[in-house]
Amino acid sequence: MQDVSITGAVALRDRMGKSAVHPLFDHWLDRAAVSTDFVPERRAVDPLAFHRLLPYIWLIERDRTTDSLRYRLVGEWVAGVHGGALKGRELAATASPVVIQDAEGYARRLLETPAALLMTGLLYRLSDGTLYRGERLALPLRSEPDAPPDALLGASVPHSNDRSPLSKVMGVGTRSGAAMDLEIDREPEADTVSTHFVPLAELFG
Repeated sequence: MQDVSITGAVALRDRMGKSAVHPLFDHWLDRAAVSTDFVPERRAVDPLAFHRLLPYIWLIERDRTTDSLRYRLVGEWVAGVHGGALKGRELAATASPVVIQDAEGYARRLLETPAALLMTGLLYRLSDGTLYRGERLALPLRSEPDAPPDALLGASVPHSNDRSPLSKVMGVGTRSGAAMDLEIDREPEADTVSTHFVPLAELFG
């Protein structure tokens, strides 16, 4: 086991406040502290440790041959927001070019640095103008012990102040047992994002 300080990790966790993403971050943190370069292997992750977050979880993997980023796992709430199944689809094919350029930029930086990412504020904007606010957490993983970071495990969790009938329109249910509470805000000032990009060297420094 590596002898490390997690002062940076504690600071990042504090920024989450009373966040729903805590279970995912805490589980990843536990695995990272005993992993090479603080990047856990995918097989070290136990979904039961954050089972209530499963509808909001996603896993993106970098293809070693094409260098493309592709969804490997997608929770039902995230899939519903995107209008259907995302598993197997390339990240570049899931949104507008402007949005994807920004998303891919963050994803590649997280893998190459490697780093953890916490975003609070705007999560998604639907075609009808509806905005979903909440928190997005992204954490690097590796597929093999000696491989470079090649996957991102994340969660996009909406705030839970409003039960919206829109969840039924999108075909999102509660089969996993997690409450599908959404916060919908149509005000222009809600279109903001606070981003915390933390290299693992600082997280465990």
